[in-house]
Amino acid sequence: MKRSLFKIALVSLSALQFVASTASKAADEAPFSIKLTGHTFLTDAGNYSAVFGKDPVISVTMDREYGVLTLWIKGMKDPAGYVLNPQDGQSAVSVMIGEPRFLQSDAALANAPGFTEIRRKEATVAGEKNVWREWSDAHHLYGDTLVNLTPDYGPGAKKIRVYLNITANSPERRQALEDHLASIRMIDSGAADGKMTPVRNLQQRLEINDSEWSLVQKNDQELRWITKDAEEITLLIRPGNKYMPDPSKRAEFQNRFRDEAKQLHGGIVEADTFESSGVVCGLVTMKFPLKNLGWAYQTTAIIATHQASYLLRVKAMESGTTGTRESLVTIIDMKQRGVSDLRVESAGFRKDPYDSKYDGDACFMVSDERRWDKSFPKHPLTRCRKIMASLTKSWSIGEEFRRDALYRSLKGPGQ
Repeated sequence: MKRSLFKIALVSLSALQFVASTASKAADEAPFSIKLTGHTFLTDAGNYSAVFGKDPVISVTMDREYGVLTLWIKGMKDPAGYVLNPQDGQSAVSVMIGEPRFLQSDAALANAPGFTEIRRKEATVAGEKNVWREWSDAHHLYGDTLVNLTPDYGPGAKKIRVYLNITANSPERRQALEDHLASIRMIDSGAADGKMTPVRNLQQRLEINDSEWSLVQKNDQELRWITKDAEEITLLIRPGNKYMPDPSKRAEFQNRFRDEAKQLHGGIVEADTFESSGVVCGLVTMKFPLKNLGWAYQTTAIIATHQASYLLRVKAMESGTTGTRESLVTIIDMKQRGVSDLRVESAGFRKDPYDSKYDGDACFMVSDERRWDKSFPKHPLTRCRKIMASLTKSWSIGEEFRRDALYRSLKGPGQ
C-alpha cells in the first residue's frame, strides 16, 4: 500500500525525492526549515491556482486543492523552494528555485530499492519544449524536469531556473500533475506596474492599499492579489449598467445573485446592501463546493454606475479539516431550539437565506449566519467578511462615483 505523502511531508518531507537526494552530511550542514504558508485558491473557471514567492512570483494551475509549504535551507536568505501537498495525500510536487542542487543522476536513482527503468518523454512546459524523466521505486512513482521560466511581464527581467519534481501513488496522478505543471510561469510581483490601466486607476480612486498583498494578475479590467494568509482579493470592472439590479426591489436583487451563484454550481449566503459616502452598494456572499470536501466562499462589494459596475471581491476556501463549524453549530442550535432528533434539525439546517421556495437548491446553512463568526474567527467565511468590512470601511468613494452612481441614498455623504 502506498504511503500518505501529505503526512510524511508535514513531518519530515522524507518521501519527496529531492530530500532523499541529499547525503546525510549535507543534511547536517544545511538543515531544512519548513512552514505551511498558503494553499491553492479556486478560480472562476473552476481550476485550482497556486501562487507563491515574491522574487520571483510563481503561478501554476493545479488539478485539486494543495497546501503550499515553503522550504528554507539554513544560511540562505530566500526560500530554496516550495512543496505542494493535496488533502488526500496521494501526490506531492516540489518546485525548487535556482540551480538544481537536488537533481540526481540516473545511476543514483537506480540504487533505490524496487527501482524500475527510467523513461523520458517529450512535453511542453511553460510554453517551451521539454522532457519529463519518469521512474518508480518500492514506495512511489516519480517524475522530474528542469525548466527555464521566462517572465511574462516587462522587458529586462531575468529568466530563472526551476526544478520540478513529482511524487505520486498512481500513474494517473503523476500524469495529471505533469499536464497541469505545463501551466507554470513567472508573473508580475507588482513592483513594475507600467502605465496605469482603468482598473489600476480605480484602485487609486478607491484608495485601496495593496502593500501587503502579492499581485498575481493584472489587465485593463482586473487586478488580483493573494494575501499572506492565501485569501484572494480581486478588483474588477464589468462594463455596462446591468450587473446590479435596483437594490430597493429586494426579491429581484436577491434572484439576480441567486441565479449567478447557481450557474457557478454554488449558492448565495447573503445578498444585501450598505451605504458608503452617499452611494448604495451591493454586498453579496456566495459559496461553492470544492471538488473534494469543504467550501470556497466569496464576498463581493459592488458599486454600480451608469457606465460600469465596479467589484471588490474577497475569496477564501476551506483546507485541512472541514465541517467543524457546521458540526458544532448543529449541536448548539439543537440545544437552543430544544430539538433532539437530528433528522428534524437537518431538515431546517440547509435552506435559502431569504425564500423557502428555493430551499431545494440552497447551499446556505444555519452555520453561515453572521452570529457564528466570532466563534470561528479563522473560518474562511469569517475571514471573507472581516477583510471586506475592513476594505469598505477604509475605502473612499470620490465625487466622480457619487455623481455617476446608479443608486444613491436619500442622505448625502456625511449626513
